[in-house]
Parts: sequence; structure tokens; C-alpha cells
Amino acid sequence: MKEAINLLPPEARKKRVVRVYVRHADYLVLRVTIGLGLLWLALGLAYGVAWNESRLLSSQLAGRPDEAMGLEQEVGEVNERLSVIHQWVEEHAAWTPQVRDVVSAVPDEAGLELLAVPPDREVLVVEGVASSRAALLSLEEALSGLPWVKSLEAPLQNFAAGPRREFSFLLTREDES
Repeated sequence: MKEAINLLPPEARKKRVVRVYVRHADYLVLRVTIGLGLLWLALGLAYGVAWNESRLLSSQLAGRPDEAMGLEQEVGEVNERLSVIHQWVEEHAAWTPQVRDVVSAVPDEAGLELLAVPPDREVLVVEGVASSRAALLSLEEALSGLPWVKSLEAPLQNFAAGPRREFSFLLTREDES
């Protein structure tokens, strides 16, 4: 409050001071009320937008049951493949460390199509395609050079002439005594 000469009697001065404070309190309450109202309005708008978006999304998803079914079926197929792979790894855990060596030994000019362990034999079957005879010889040399390989069987068909050089190797590992 400004300093001013006040010629009012003490009773009137007290009433005036009370009126001034009440007016300031009224302004404060009005501002807080307006602020809370704006906050509630903003929250209501945000809730309305979120509700509307969720409704639109659910209606879009409901309109595409074929896509959802296709994705579900695809996920199921992938899960089946993964379970078969997991079962194979569990059954053939003894070969798992060597698989990394075999894959690393394959040159860029060759590609693997099959790594298998027949149930009745202690061998690793490696099949694939090489782009050239040189790549095939390089692969055979790399596989036979692996430290754990006891023997490598390479059928003569691997070296037959033709545009597509399919290969098949049987790897036998040394006994882990």
C-alpha cells in the first residue's frame, strides 16, 4: 500500500485496510480458479484426443482381421521353426562349437545350404554351392585344416564339370579324450 496522508478516523482506516486485503484475496482466488479451470480444460482436451485416437486405431485394426490373422500365422510358423532349431541344438550340442568353425571356413565364393548331423552317424554333413572349382578346392582345404577334423570325405561329384558346383562333405571329428 502506498504511503499517504490518511485523515480517516482509526475505525474507518481499519475498515479500508480490510477492504483492500479482501479485494486482493478476491483477485487471487479468481486467478487460481481461472488457472485451475484452464488446467481442467487442457486435461479434458488431452483425454478426448487420446480417447479418439484409441477409438480410431481400434476401428482400423478391426477392419483388418485378415492382416492380423496372416501375421499371427507367420509368427506361429517362425515359432515352429525356432522350436525345431532349439530341439536340434539340444540334441546335437556336441557339434555346436564346431559349427562356427565350419561357417567361418566357407569362402565368399561358396554358400552353405545344409549343415546336418545324421542320427545314426557321428559325422557333420556340409552341403552347398560354390561359384567355381577354385572356391570348392579352397573350401575343402579350409575344412580339412580345421584342428578338430579327423577326416573329410569329398565325393567325386563335387568336382564334376557344370555351371553349378554343388558340393557335399562329411566331416568326422577327432575323439575328445
